[in-house]
Amino acid sequence: MDQGIAQQVIPAQRSLDQERASHAWNKVEHRDGAGETTEKYCQVVRGMAADIISNGLGQTLAFYKARAGKERHYQWVLEDTSDWVRQQLNQWLNPGIGEGELIKWLVNTANMDQYRLAKEELVAYLMWLKRFAEAKQRE
Repeated sequence: MDQGIAQQVIPAQRSLDQERASHAWNKVEHRDGAGETTEKYCQVVRGMAADIISNGLGQTLAFYKARAGKERHYQWVLEDTSDWVRQQLNQWLNPGIGEGELIKWLVNTANMDQYRLAKEELVAYLMWLKRFAEAKQRE
């Protein structure tokens, strides 16, 4: 296959969904091997999208942050999901959200559209994180 045809058939950039999947896979792989905590991590990941839809993004993140001090798996889920959303928001909107500052930015700075974008992106990302966490748990 000559290079011109390859460039037409294989896009140079990966899709957003591919990037979500890659990030989620790496996070689950990083968390694998912690025994009981990994199982609890999977349980929390499985319920997070439903928590967001039922209770709202801010309330869910605040609840997870409160639990994170006592239960490491909540901390991991909060770190992993916040990392992804923060990266995407910084890329799309360039608000300069620092590491560990997503909740603060959502509460103090984000407008309604930015808040909704963060929520939608987190729920989309959770679909991949959930799939990979469940797959790891079955291994």
